[in-house]
Amino acid sequence: MMMRRFFKFQIRVFAVLSYLSLCACVGPTTPFGAIEAWQDSSKKEASPLKPNETFGPRIEFYPDRQVLHGKSEFSVDIIDYFPVKDKPQLTIFYNGIDVTKQFMGEAKRKSSPNGKRVRFTFDDVRLKTLDPNKIEVRYKNFKGKVAEAGYLPPQCSLFENRKIASIRDFDEADTYVELIEEVARDSNFNPSFLVGIVAQESAFDPKAVSWAKAIGLTQITPLAEKEIIQSFEKWPRYPGINSLSYLTLRSKIGVGEIDQQKEWRLDPKKSIQGGAAYIDYLKAYWALPNNRKLVESLPGNKDYNLSEIILASYNSGAYRVKKSIIEREDQWKTHPKLREAIRYVRKVSSYCYHYSKKEEVKYDSET
Repeated sequence: MMMRRFFKFQIRVFAVLSYLSLCACVGPTTPFGAIEAWQDSSKKEASPLKPNETFGPRIEFYPDRQVLHGKSEFSVDIIDYFPVKDKPQLTIFYNGIDVTKQFMGEAKRKSSPNGKRVRFTFDDVRLKTLDPNKIEVRYKNFKGKVAEAGYLPPQCSLFENRKIASIRDFDEADTYVELIEEVARDSNFNPSFLVGIVAQESAFDPKAVSWAKAIGLTQITPLAEKEIIQSFEKWPRYPGINSLSYLTLRSKIGVGEIDQQKEWRLDPKKSIQGGAAYIDYLKAYWALPNNRKLVESLPGNKDYNLSEIILASYNSGAYRVKKSIIEREDQWKTHPKLREAIRYVRKVSSYCYHYSKKEEVKYDSET
């Protein structure tokens, strides 16, 4: 009996020591891999970026801004007046942590024929949608000339006119591009903004139903529907639809008992028009004098600020967003009640930005 207890004690001690050893070896996790604890404890913090040398090397990224709606490749291009060395002096920081070892250990290298442009590609990078992704890259050539660049997040404005260029990831997306562009043109909105909303809300499924009983391509909720239908009184509404449970509603839509002839939110064009009408409603709400003062009090680009506020309102409700701005001012996006809304804003902005850009031509040119 004593021997058995002794062995059990040894097993427990071994398990604890193994756990502590594992904790001691693994540091923070980044999109480029985990950092060893010893590396983290002696990490070299990134110093502030400086302007690039006028006649020196430069750094470019592909995609040119962060992708926040899913996994993607992440490429760093070095462009120099001299051939880039086999082992270049390249340093990459993620939120102040040196991740050069992790990045270079997995990245694939590709050079132009003259060796003056080199691309390092890291596959399947998934960046965080809520916390910051501060990515900085530094390169020094053999002449001592330095290039520095920060990888910026995507931006999307409701008020730009960014033509939809290429929709990836969704098989049915092309079916609705013409409709989205037509509605955006009539509403004087950025079509890529609407594409971002549809991609995030329904993944281009016209019969999508959420637990909150939001329906269709633009996922109009019962609450939003009450505002929208005032401008479209002749659109069909299924009697008592908002009183149905989620499971009953989904079942009736699935078997076709409720279809686009009986409920406007299931009609792709009306859903997109309704989504645009709700954006218009939110735009008018934030144009009210007191609300406009709140928006204008925020630092940065007014159009981008208002676009983010409208997106957050579309997801979480305008009153909750307004309350967050009153309470936290320029830090409103850090409010705990808006965590899901900020994820939503960043994903929609990412879809909007990247789907308005053409896919890159195969890289094989000389510099």
